[in-house]
Amino acid sequence: MQVKSEHWAEESTAFDFDSSMFDVGLLDDDEEISDVTTEDVSPESSYVKPNTAKSQRGVFKTTRRYNTGKKMSIVSTLSHMDGPKVNVSRRPPSNILYAFPHFDKCDSLVYFPCTMTRHLNTGDFTAISKLFNTHLDKDCRVFMDYASIGDINIKSFLRLHEVMLDAQPDRIMCVHTTKVVENQIMASVYLKATDNRTITDSVARTVKDPICAGLFTMNRAERMKLNLAAVNRTEEEKLKMIELADSKEDLLVYVRLNLVLTFNDFTKKITSIICNGQVTSMHAVKDL
Repeated sequence: MQVKSEHWAEESTAFDFDSSMFDVGLLDDDEEISDVTTEDVSPESSYVKPNTAKSQRGVFKTTRRYNTGKKMSIVSTLSHMDGPKVNVSRRPPSNILYAFPHFDKCDSLVYFPCTMTRHLNTGDFTAISKLFNTHLDKDCRVFMDYASIGDINIKSFLRLHEVMLDAQPDRIMCVHTTKVVENQIMASVYLKATDNRTITDSVARTVKDPICAGLFTMNRAERMKLNLAAVNRTEEEKLKMIELADSKEDLLVYVRLNLVLTFNDFTKKITSIICNGQVTSMHAVKDL
């Protein structure tokens, strides 16, 4: 038995498990490893390991403890492994949700065609005026090839759209593509509208503005001839479309508009707008 005692004393001197657990904060000052374990680790069950940890603890204690608060024992540590996790972050816990920052497309010049067509579809000319005051230069000019309107100012451009919305109440536009090349924004816009002769003639009689009256100086067939010149269609298809436009039928017309917005590099204001339209197809409403 004396030999065994010396053997265990040498092993205790080589590695003090109780001291190491104390250093990491898993044991209290008055708690020993022998108090929390129930397994018999000795070669013989009748042998009891001598308690020499307290006398040798100061020899192997080389680090300072930085643990704050109440220390946890081995039993409490093992029993809390599956419990709620401790917040080890320096940031205090919070239930505040941070939403993604909202990006207002109306303030971006790239989205100008989308915003303009959306307001024109709903007839919100107050919003369009506010949009133009924000992004358009005061001397901005607009060129329209529809019905040989030509070069006009912004006020005439708004009045023209008011009249066209009255003549075609179901008029709707959608921006297909937008690209920026140097100081120009190019957008492809698709337009769909129903051309009714009764409504068109009624609106034409009430228009007093000379520029807006230019929309009705040509009949429907003459206007279609101007817009069909650059359409990629065969001559037979173009003749059929002109004959259909010359009839008295209500027509469902599809148009492609090419918008070119030129802006100043320094002021970021639009200085000119070019709008060219091409009739892509038309159908009689009664045949739909």
